Amino acid sequence: MFSGLFLACAGTTLAAVYLCLILAMNSEMEKTLDGVTLASLFALCAAVLTLWIFLRKSGVGQDRRARSDIPPLDGHAFEFWVAARMRRQGWKVRVTQSSGDQGIDIIARRGGRSLGIQCKRYSGSVGNKAVQEAFAGCAHYRLDKAAVLTTGYYTKSARELSRSTGVALLNVSDIPSMHQIVGTMRK
Repeated sequence: MFSGLFLACAGTTLAAVYLCLILAMNSEMEKTLDGVTLASLFALCAAVLTLWIFLRKSGVGQDRRARSDIPPLDGHAFEFWVAARMRRQGWKVRVTQSSGDQGIDIIARRGGRSLGIQCKRYSGSVGNKAVQEAFAGCAHYRLDKAAVLTTGYYTKSARELSRSTGVALLNVSDIPSMHQIVGTMRK
């Protein structure tokens, strides 16, 4: 989206500069310093206006926190988004490799406890598989707790498996209170 807007703004600026040059060369303006200065000022104003429009449309200078509160759509970017929010809550966080992570996307530590998180950037339901992966990954990495964190919702089967395995089912809104949630979980 922004690249198309940038090209449109750049094209408008170049057209304004070209028009100014044509006016300066094809009229009596070229013989006076005032005419060249006027054309240059017009081109500079067009460029500044174009840059201002581009920056406003692209969101540069806006509150970064407001823009970053929306989870990214990409699954791996979502993992880093979750990790950043957990760091703000005092967790020491490491995002695992994107493939072969053994079911744990984030390893987090706080208050002497370790937590493995399986992140799911879904708009729909999260099922048993995510709970199974988190449970297995927790054992693999020898962590205290396991959790699945999603933007979606959990199936009945996932909730049942969570109860029997002790894997916490979380939503992104739980990140600020995750320490209390994890503290009440059984090992």
